[in-house]
Amino acid sequence: MLRTTPKVNKIYLLIRAKDKEAAFHRLKAEIMESELFKCIEEMHGKTYKLFIENKLIPIVGNIYEPNLGMDIITSDKIAQEIDLIVDSAAITTFDERYDSALDANVNGPYQLMMFAKKCKNLKLLMHYSTAYANGEREGLILEKPFTMGESITKEKLTSISPYTNFPSLHVDNEIDLVSKLKNNITNNIVLEQIMKNLGVERTIDPLIFFYRKGDLPCLFGDPNVLVDFVPVDMVVNATMAAMAKTWKFAKSTTKCLSCGIIIYKSSLIYSNF
Repeated sequence: MLRTTPKVNKIYLLIRAKDKEAAFHRLKAEIMESELFKCIEEMHGKTYKLFIENKLIPIVGNIYEPNLGMDIITSDKIAQEIDLIVDSAAITTFDERYDSALDANVNGPYQLMMFAKKCKNLKLLMHYSTAYANGEREGLILEKPFTMGESITKEKLTSISPYTNFPSLHVDNEIDLVSKLKNNITNNIVLEQIMKNLGVERTIDPLIFFYRKGDLPCLFGDPNVLVDFVPVDMVVNATMAAMAKTWKFAKSTTKCLSCGIIIYKSSLIYSNF
């Protein structure tokens, strides 16, 4: 956004930190000095630091907490100024404690919606969904849109648990929660087909790196299986396009979008280094 739309006024970044100094340190270490922002640094040269400091404003807070963990003065100021919210804060590990994941991925969006209702000039809320479910399928699998919930049946759930009256948490629940709370907020929910960190943290790189060094001698699995990767630039481009289109035809609606997928042979990781 800073590269393609440098005239954007301000971007407030909600950062978990003990104080403003620690928040700015994270901003500097993870964004300003990252390789990803080198292209912007080349564009602005000596004024790069001043440009970033004027555009990216670190805010100490926590999406899990009421008012997003901000003090009242800061919260009211931001609520009066912003007209777009992009939410990608979540826990995306499969072995996280249930209460921690529930707090982050359910209570977090709820608290965000409560704050969004205070933003009088809000035009759009972009939310990256963390809901993920993909069942087993046989034969030739063609690329096609997913129908939500089609991959996991009640019979499958029953086969892995003797209990039938248990709550299921998946994308339908998340969308239902947001839809009930949104009222006049324009929403655009981005549903992705795999879990990953977006931009700052790398996911597949460590596997390749440590395999090459010999620290990771093997990976368990079928070397002929296909692995799905969604390059981060495709995710960002899809996000920007979705925001632009929804903003242009703004109305109170909930949309689900999927990013395209590029498929690589996993044998690259196993044997070709």
